[in-house]
Amino acid sequence: MDFISKNDGKFDVIFNHMRGGYLMLPLAKYLKNPIISIMHLPIFNEVGEVLKLFKSPNIITISNNQRKPVPKVKYLATVYNGINISEFKFDDKPEDYFLFIGAMGEYKTPHLAIQAG
Repeated sequence: MDFISKNDGKFDVIFNHMRGGYLMLPLAKYLKNPIISIMHLPIFNEVGEVLKLFKSPNIITISNNQRKPVPKVKYLATVYNGINISEFKFDDKPEDYFLFIGAMGEYKTPHLAIQAG
């Protein structure tokens, strides 16, 4: 945040991908540059309470489901994480393994996929 403050006005827009991106919101109202925060984690209750304090927080979510805990926030857009499914073919006789790519967290319920296997 110190770097952003010291270089205010030198950028067209700042895309904030920090985990806990909402922490930039108080700083954003003092800067010349717009800050857009991409929320990569679920919007937990305490985060939702912070988002409600801002009229236009410039938040992009990575799914519409992510917005459910705080539906009244003025979101900019939803931009899904991209996977080119044409690069993966369906195998109706899969091998016996489980591959999980991404941040592991209980909220992602990986245990359900493991139990299903």
